[in-house]
Amino acid sequence: MKLEDLMLGDWVQIRVFSISEKFERTEKYVHVRVAEIGTGLVTVKGFEVSEPYTICEDTEVEPVLLTKDILEKNGWKHYKDSEIYISTLRYMLDIEFFNNSPRILRNSLECKYVHQLQHVIRLYEIQKEIQL
Repeated sequence: MKLEDLMLGDWVQIRVFSISEKFERTEKYVHVRVAEIGTGLVTVKGFEVSEPYTICEDTEVEPVLLTKDILEKNGWKHYKDSEIYISTLRYMLDIEFFNNSPRILRNSLECKYVHQLQHVIRLYEIQKEIQL
């Protein structure tokens, strides 16, 4: 993922490492939001990251996949026996999972990741914060 593709407030994920009391190293991905953007840097914050964390490499950040659960959690309604999720927002942002890949029905725009959906929502000037 390219850092220059990000905007303030975008949801992304980073890998964090921890050491247990038995000195066992574990890693997991945590969801964070872009809090600051600089030249070649992005600072993120999140519930599982106690301090703001600055990223300077594209490889340190990954997009969050847009899932049916995330859509439902944010007000999209599953349409009958289809793979279509109907938007409750004022614009037609209905999303279809075509071959398990989400796309916006109105213009067939691929929207595989949460930050891409956030960009579309901002483009339409909709005041909606996506929750994970």
